[in-house]
Amino acid sequence: MPGEDSVPPKGLKDLLAKADVAVANLEASVGREGQATRKRYVFQIPTSRLPALRAMGIHAFSLANNHAGDFGAEGLEGTLRALDTAGFGHFGGGVDVQSAVSAWYARVKDLTIAFVGLSLVDPERLPAGAQKAGVAVLPKHHQEILESLANARKKAQCVIVLPHWGEEGTTVITEEQRQWAHWLIEHGADAVVGSGPHVVQMHETIDGAPVLYSMGNLWFQGEWPKESRKTGMFFLGLDGDGRIVQTKREFLGASSEEPSGPEVAIRGKGKLPILDKTRP
Repeated sequence: MPGEDSVPPKGLKDLLAKADVAVANLEASVGREGQATRKRYVFQIPTSRLPALRAMGIHAFSLANNHAGDFGAEGLEGTLRALDTAGFGHFGGGVDVQSAVSAWYARVKDLTIAFVGLSLVDPERLPAGAQKAGVAVLPKHHQEILESLANARKKAQCVIVLPHWGEEGTTVITEEQRQWAHWLIEHGADAVVGSGPHVVQMHETIDGAPVLYSMGNLWFQGEWPKESRKTGMFFLGLDGDGRIVQTKREFLGASSEEPSGPEVAIRGKGKLPILDKTRP
């Protein structure tokens, strides 16, 4: 959420340039369409900000979050048009439920990579409908998301899910996050990379798939505590068959240490060890 005039974190462009394809969570409406909804914070950026995002090297955005609908269905539809005009891919939000849950596909060398977005934050705020613009949400769209994951598995060699979830401002993951992480991997996700809490949370491996519960803020305008000024990126390395053979987290801003030492509490589950950063 770069706002109208903020500058990107120093070094962000160089870090993104390492990726063949880079995707991010866009937590704002784009353009000037729609009416602001009644909530504490509403985020909207002008279309004039999109070239700056393009210059950073971002190729596509997930719109599955609690701010894509800050200006209602009309604002979301305007966002979709603005992203299309600027040449960005997008997923997690759409003109109807089918387009919202559908994957965005990227070609990386000879591989097809699928990206699916979904939100568990304020799921009743603007869920997509049969003929209504909105975002993909759980649990409301669980059947449609199941079908989307199944379709993605048929078309792509690697399926990456970007969920928006968790509690803001805490490194402690919730039981809901972990349960849905297991569900997503069980139904076809090769990797799960989350957003929402505005701080970096723990990572682990579930059934061989890397799960990053939150990567913090990438580029977010506003006054934030030190923990929320940590910009994280997760790199996935694939082999020629689309298998994830290497993972790496890199950070800008605050220290790249783990969120809270050698162990991180999980709400309702005691403590779990931080697992190795690389996947065998």
